[in-house]
Amino acid sequence: TFFLLRGMEDLKKRVVPLLPGRSRDDILRIVNKIDQAVSAFFRGRLIVCTNCALITWVGLWIIGVEYAFLFGILIGGATIIPFLGLAFLAPALLVAYLGPGGTVWAVVWTILLYGFVQGLEGSVLTPVILGREVELHPVILILAFLICGKVLGFIGVPLAVPIASIAKILTAEFVMPSVE
Repeated sequence: TFFLLRGMEDLKKRVVPLLPGRSRDDILRIVNKIDQAVSAFFRGRLIVCTNCALITWVGLWIIGVEYAFLFGILIGGATIIPFLGLAFLAPALLVAYLGPGGTVWAVVWTILLYGFVQGLEGSVLTPVILGREVELHPVILILAFLICGKVLGFIGVPLAVPIASIAKILTAEFVMPSVE
């Protein structure tokens, strides 16, 4: 993604002359809409990850887990890929139990906090924030997650929003074009 985004302008300059002349403006307009939707998706994911990081950090700080800020950033940032936060939850649980003032209750509260953040991210933050950013209704996004997850497996979940956005744009352009 990094290299694609970095080289996109150069790619556009090389591809535009190859497009058919009479369709060039239409193709560029559609590609621009898709580019804006994908940019909105990344912006929305960044907002969701930031919210998850803040909630996790504050929650771990209240519980009294040492390195709460670090674990908040790691677990929150890992929410960009579903369930990747589990990789950072295990060390957080060890610190909650073995760290200064660590108890079994700190471990239980940390597990509950992680479950809360994941539930909030999956059922509220992602559908609402991403839906607003990419201009799709939250119900459509939830359906996109379910369908893409079923059809494409694990990789379909992170790709669901861009796929739904592109499908919306292409449907508006080719299936139900507006009369001007």
